[in-house]
Amino acid sequence: MAAPTTQKAYKAIRNVLAGLDAEGAAPITAKIPFSRHIDRRVIAAQILARLIAQLGHVYRQHHLTWLTVKLLAHLCKHHTEEPLRANDLPTAPIAEALIAKPSLIGGRAGFDHILRHFTATRPNILTERAKAPVTPRRVIWRDPPYTLTEVTHPRHLREDGFALRHCTANVYDLALLGAVDRVRPATTSESLFALGYWRAIENGHLRILTLMENDQPRVTIQYSCGSWNITNIQALEPISGRSRLLPPLCRALHAFRGTTRVVDIFDLPLPNDGMSILTTEGTYLPATQDNFAQALVAHIVPDKHTPLSTLEWLTQQPKAALILSYLPQKLLNCITDVRGTLALHLSTIRLPKLRSIGGHFNAGRASAVDLPRLETIGASNLCRHATTINQPRLTTIAGNNICSSAQFIDQTRLTSIGGVNAFLDTATVSQPALRHVGRHTDDPHVTGRHVVIRPTQHLHSIAT
Repeated sequence: MAAPTTQKAYKAIRNVLAGLDAEGAAPITAKIPFSRHIDRRVIAAQILARLIAQLGHVYRQHHLTWLTVKLLAHLCKHHTEEPLRANDLPTAPIAEALIAKPSLIGGRAGFDHILRHFTATRPNILTERAKAPVTPRRVIWRDPPYTLTEVTHPRHLREDGFALRHCTANVYDLALLGAVDRVRPATTSESLFALGYWRAIENGHLRILTLMENDQPRVTIQYSCGSWNITNIQALEPISGRSRLLPPLCRALHAFRGTTRVVDIFDLPLPNDGMSILTTEGTYLPATQDNFAQALVAHIVPDKHTPLSTLEWLTQQPKAALILSYLPQKLLNCITDVRGTLALHLSTIRLPKLRSIGGHFNAGRASAVDLPRLETIGASNLCRHATTINQPRLTTIAGNNICSSAQFIDQTRLTSIGGVNAFLDTATVSQPALRHVGRHTDDPHVTGRHVVIRPTQHLHSIAT
């Protein structure tokens, strides 16, 4: 059963507060004195939609009324002060408890009881996990003496953290660890399963890879599942253009890209001339059309002297991240389709003919973003600090939709978002056609891509 969108969750809340079931078809006896303020109802709807998305296969349509009643009662009891925020209620532990015991959804128990049940049973879950044998690392690529492996057990995080002196070994989910410690001190094996990075792996936010040399950790690589980016690369010795580890690391990342979608790679030593590429062999070459076949990463910065013919073939390179800071408007007017990532650092962004972007769209700090013909974004839409964001024909965002500090966002035809739909300090958002929003997360710090949602008004999509 598909989880409801925020729009449907909002309607369920409106119906329950009117004394009806979530569908508005039959009266119910529950009377909940929840706020009539539209902001609080919108945030409550976002929390409800997130909770139901986390329930996954356990959720059924008839659960919506029960969950709406329980949520509103809980918010009335514990969150009466303004403002209500989307991350005020940690829905992940509630969902985990309901998945373990679905009968709680339709029972009389409120979220307080469900959370106590979750806290009481979690130590047992950790104990059982700690008894299981350590699974071997998954091998992705091998070129002796180097191997690219993937973490499949929290003990691997401990090994990598100690060997490379980084934080995968000692950052914990303190709430989970505290639930165990309230019963008895956690054993070393149990505490491994409370490592923060392991929780992020279990929740599907991250994948952690390790470049091994003669079975010894040399480089830790963090892959963000929500953005399809390699966001962090850590080694004991700095990875520079002359590092002995750069060639095997580049070959390993190329092999990983052959099995998994990778939009962009950060933390590699890139050339600073703006017109060179880092190859899959760890060498540097000029950014020519022929050389792009060997590209692993290419952050390209065209300037006002770049010929239109060069700009045209650059836009057709899926591994290119085009960073446009100095391009004249007459060249921007010619861009129609971009297969890679497009990042613009301009005071005003207007691309009148742009129809599709294969990777991310990043608007930087523009005061206005005007993309009147844009229809699809193959990764994330990131618009920060723009007063107006005009994307009236945009229908699909495969990744996250994150905008901040806008007065008005026009996404009238937007129907599907693969990741989070998030706004910070944004006045008005128009998304009347939105039907699907994908990934939700309780923790804004896990992927670095999630922000607190605080819209003032949603035109058509929620408030009508």
